[in-house]
Amino acid sequence: MLSYARSLLRRHILSSGAAIPRIPRFGVRALCSSTKPDQGAASPNSNKDPPKYDVIWQFRNLTDAMPEPLKKAYSRANMNQKELNQLEIHEAMHPWQLAPNDTGSTPVQIAVLTKKIEFLARHLEAHKKDPAAKRFIQMRVSERSKLLQYLRRQDRAKYEEILEKLNIRRARTFDPLVAEAKKQNKGARMLGKRR
Repeated sequence: MLSYARSLLRRHILSSGAAIPRIPRFGVRALCSSTKPDQGAASPNSNKDPPKYDVIWQFRNLTDAMPEPLKKAYSRANMNQKELNQLEIHEAMHPWQLAPNDTGSTPVQIAVLTKKIEFLARHLEAHKKDPAAKRFIQMRVSERSKLLQYLRRQDRAKYEEILEKLNIRRARTFDPLVAEAKKQNKGARMLGKRR
């Protein structure tokens, strides 16, 4: 599909008589980058909204050279769910990136896993008896809780910010204070029952 679009784009540019720009092949790095190369680094605390892309993710840098019919063909209206999910993941990554191509920092990984958990939860609402999806959601939650434990040890302020912004409920698996609070509440409940 991508090679066909590349050839259509080349044909259009050749017919217009303009100079032929290099149309990149889309490897893993191109798919993982989250902003245009000419943009500056995004600060995690910036109040900017994440960029909204109206075409398929791989063609985000080529929209100026695309003819209108090709833009419509690769617009959000014609995307399948997998491509829409990919766009949502990249939009969720944007506020937490330390550099334009940052995909591996802990806050970015937590944001990506949170989005994937949301997608699986939506899937499970429609398909309640899907055991593989249940297993995958448990795996993603476990992976995210390990990353949250690590972030809590390394940077408490960032940990608190992530919990608040991504609406992650505190749990015993990554926050020991929750376990202590439950123990104290259990003791109070037991005292109340004895009276």
